[in-house]
Amino acid sequence: MKYDIAVVGAGPAGAAVARQAALKGLSVIILEKQQIPRVKPCAGLISNKALQELDYELPENLVASNIKGIKLIDSDFRESTEKTPRVIGKTVKRSNFDAFLTKKAEEAGAVIVDDTKVKDYDKNRELFIVNTSKGKVNARFLVGADGVYSRVAKRIGDKEEMEKVGPGFYPLC
Repeated sequence: MKYDIAVVGAGPAGAAVARQAALKGLSVIILEKQQIPRVKPCAGLISNKALQELDYELPENLVASNIKGIKLIDSDFRESTEKTPRVIGKTVKRSNFDAFLTKKAEEAGAVIVDDTKVKDYDKNRELFIVNTSKGKVNARFLVGADGVYSRVAKRIGDKEEMEKVGPGFYPLC
């Protein structure tokens, strides 16, 4: 089948772009290499600004903590802590959060294909031909939302090798 958009990766970026495209009437497929829900032990902080971008409420059962401060550590390991009485964000367990976002994309009309590894892709004049562990997928557009070490972005050539981990951002509960 031919899709308007093939999204590689079912994390927050992939699920969000898939949902928005599907809500606009485009045919969308999400290709996720792991089975959903998948183990994702990192990056569970969501700022209030990011939460405001959602077109639906985040269920309270997904919230692990309300964040009222941050600690910043720069590349020279200097620390700066800022606390506030108001909630500035929330933390979530990523496996549950990502599964929820993927379900929202599916409800909007996106097709979810998990446990499917993207091997490579080709491009002709009109389509991306995505070769997966479960066959070929054709799409007019390809979205690489496959993480910080994106194979899609590297293949396209839009991403440099990742630099060493430097500054950090840590939520304070």
